[in-house]
Amino acid sequence: MGSARIDETVAGSIARIASEYHDDIEADECFGTLLGHLREATESGYGFIGEVLADRQGRRCFSLRAVTTDRGYAADTMEVDDPQTAVGSVCIAGEVLIRNAQGPDGPERGLPPGHPRIDSLMVLPLYAGRTLVAVATLANRRHGYSPECLERLQPLVRLCGTMIRAWADARERRAAQAAVHGNLAAMEASIDGMAIVGEDGLFTYVNRAHAVLHGFPNGAKLVGRSWQTLYDERELECFRREIIPQFMKHRQWRGECVGRRADGETFPQELSLTAMADGGAVCVVRDITERKLAEGRIHRLAHYDALTGLPNRRLLHERLGQALLQARRAGRILAVLFLDLDRFKSINDSHGHETGDALLKAVGARFSEAVRGSDIVARIGGDEFVVALTNLGREQDVVVVAEKLRTGLDAPIAVNGETLKASVSIGISLYPNDGTEIDVLIRKADDAMYQAKARGRDG
Repeated sequence: MGSARIDETVAGSIARIASEYHDDIEADECFGTLLGHLREATESGYGFIGEVLADRQGRRCFSLRAVTTDRGYAADTMEVDDPQTAVGSVCIAGEVLIRNAQGPDGPERGLPPGHPRIDSLMVLPLYAGRTLVAVATLANRRHGYSPECLERLQPLVRLCGTMIRAWADARERRAAQAAVHGNLAAMEASIDGMAIVGEDGLFTYVNRAHAVLHGFPNGAKLVGRSWQTLYDERELECFRREIIPQFMKHRQWRGECVGRRADGETFPQELSLTAMADGGAVCVVRDITERKLAEGRIHRLAHYDALTGLPNRRLLHERLGQALLQARRAGRILAVLFLDLDRFKSINDSHGHETGDALLKAVGARFSEAVRGSDIVARIGGDEFVVALTNLGREQDVVVVAEKLRTGLDAPIAVNGETLKASVSIGISLYPNDGTEIDVLIRKADDAMYQAKARGRDG
């Protein structure tokens, strides 16, 4: 087929495709028609076409939609998901593949057993914009395929990608619309909050669960209102900046945000949005307050000391790591103080564990009062505490704070009807002089604390 003949055939195919397409077209008809036009334009004896989808890991996979059945070859035996095959390689690379020569890299490389003979092959990635939506394989063109043939075919190739995207979008809209309008009874009975928002942003349907969730007696109270009344200005800014652009791009969105009830109370929610054919959207809302509370409890157990409420060793390492990074960038000093209560075991033995625990809580509170909000106070076990002083300009500042921590225990502590006296031994290490790593700084402060204790307690 000469260049003029290809151009004429491509032009005719484009006109027929544009006139024949409609939103209700079925997959077999859509893909079969496009494959037929591609085969006709190239005079190919064989071909197949399929969608390019994404699996759960986000990897491209090929879903066969139409195939020529010359020589009785069964479509369901085709192994087109193997990256060693022509189709598999194009799915991954997204680039045209032409094979005419015989040999190890010839057109029959990677074909499954029983496949009809292939003398020449061209595999076309079909794009809608920058998205790979399908792959078409054409084979057995007399005299093979050439770059000139590919260039002449480009207008038809681009239209095929556009039409496949239009078909896929129409399929999704039909599914969402049928799920909504065909199942209003199920929506009303759902324990999830469900609503339909029109193109103008006003509610056209709200089920009872959605209404109650937002503090309204029934859905009728919300119909005709803007969806924006259910969010405060801070959350609406998040919608404008992030959620709506993503929804407009992908025609769906799912994530977490903060809703507002009729009385102004806010609550965490899981929100799912699905676009409808008429420009509106289906909204599904779940109250995730209990889940967030449970997550908060789990986080607190993992990061905070259960007795004193202070950061534990794990959170100390996280925050100290951030503080060290800031100190490196700013060229500032950071100090780690290791504090160990004196004679705590004898207090525990003579007054009981309950009193000992109360003393530890009181001591932790006094340590927290002695430092700045930007500093870190942590209990790492038993009667041991670590204080990290951040963003220091002079080494002398460390001595001042250490003395403040020590004298903070001078006043007697009243616990469980008893008055106790506590004292502490303190060891200090400095970044960067004594080390640049968290574990090194803590270990050196610990060593310094034992030296202070050996010289005499309360030092």
